[in-house]
Amino acid sequence: MEAYLNRGIKDVIAVNPTIADILAEYDIGCGPCNVGTCLLKDIVEIHRLPPEKEKELMARIEQALYPDTAPAARSSQAAGDFLGTDSNHSIQGSLT
Repeated sequence: MEAYLNRGIKDVIAVNPTIADILAEYDIGCGPCNVGTCLLKDIVEIHRLPPEKEKELMARIEQALYPDTAPAARSSQAAGDFLGTDSNHSIQGSLT
């Protein structure tokens, strides 16, 4: 998952187009966006998702990117830990 965090969201969507659908479920319109230069790791900050939604979204994206790997085998970290967050604070403070 870490390999994708610093990639542009359009590149990540190109790897697995269902990620655009997942983002849309969180009212994040990266799929139809014409700019698409945001990094995957910045999406939750830009769209100000609550911490629990950040983790949920990133876990779903990780599952889409690694469908043949069980969640426990992918990593021992929660999705939010990839972003430098925990349940007590948001990514917003950790990226600035």
